[in-house]
Amino acid sequence: MFFFSMNRSGRLRGVKLGALGFDDCSNPIMLNHLVTEVQRYGRNIYDSNGQNKLDPRTVEAFMTSGINPWSALSMADLMNTMERPMVAAETYTTALNDFSKYPYFLRANYDLQNVSMAFINIAKRNGWKYMQVVHEDSIWGEETYQVLMKIAAQEGICIVASFGLNDGNAEDVVMGLRGRRDVQPVVLFLMHDSFRTFMQGVVTLNASYEFQFLSNLGNSKSAVAGFEDYLNGMLSFEFWTGITTSVLAEFQTYLRNIDASTYTTNPWFQEWYESLMGCSFTPTGTQMACGSDNMFTGLSGFNYELDTDVTSVVYGVIAIAQGLDATLEKYCGVGK
Repeated sequence: MFFFSMNRSGRLRGVKLGALGFDDCSNPIMLNHLVTEVQRYGRNIYDSNGQNKLDPRTVEAFMTSGINPWSALSMADLMNTMERPMVAAETYTTALNDFSKYPYFLRANYDLQNVSMAFINIAKRNGWKYMQVVHEDSIWGEETYQVLMKIAAQEGICIVASFGLNDGNAEDVVMGLRGRRDVQPVVLFLMHDSFRTFMQGVVTLNASYEFQFLSNLGNSKSAVAGFEDYLNGMLSFEFWTGITTSVLAEFQTYLRNIDASTYTTNPWFQEWYESLMGCSFTPTGTQMACGSDNMFTGLSGFNYELDTDVTSVVYGVIAIAQGLDATLEKYCGVGK
């Protein structure tokens, strides 16, 4: 999606956008190490042709796509030192909203305040004065709950109980919700896998019709697969930032027309293709060789679903392109 977005940004006359990818394994220390190592010329960086060595200090902007708030905050502090703009594609933490502390930070997605306010507005429209909350037992989950609780108090909604969900306590959480059976609205701040863990507990205890669930998962088919009969009445929201579904459809077409055997722009793409298709371009032993047609024309037949959060990646790339474009116009003149 990053390369696709760069190619369709429609900005920057005569300027070619490029990207460096860092995998920090959700570790802020690793993230800072990777960025500073590149900035200190600890690694050689080449263009897509592999011929021209690039100066990493000419990188004009950075974009993060992880939800780990500590990595995002650490990166924002580093950008303050480097004086480089940082665009967050999937960083929800509200700690970065203070422009006086993070003047180089730009959010390309919604933040937790917007998400929480959406749930509170639904409660107010339905006349609900009390709610329960189930959130992931993680840094992200705890922050979502704290933000929701603060906004709820301001809007006159009482959060009567909250539960942190982990891999082994789904049934305990459901039993906890039953402790306030009179409060049926339940906000679910859960990611894909934790949502499925929670629903397994709901099914096991036959509690699907006891509550009104409100979820942040949007229209994720893979998240609800197998639980459709137990979700009657669930309200699930997709928090779009303005990009229409036509862009996602365009990306699907782009993806299905990539020949994985010759596509080298992304060095990990062939490995992902082999894993998805269960084949190998360099088979050994009993491995199945990838066929002559390496396109994704049959992609819909696989357990594949486009994560709609990629819209934030599109916005992140466009934000960087527009910022560079505006800078060039300011110093070089319009149309030059």
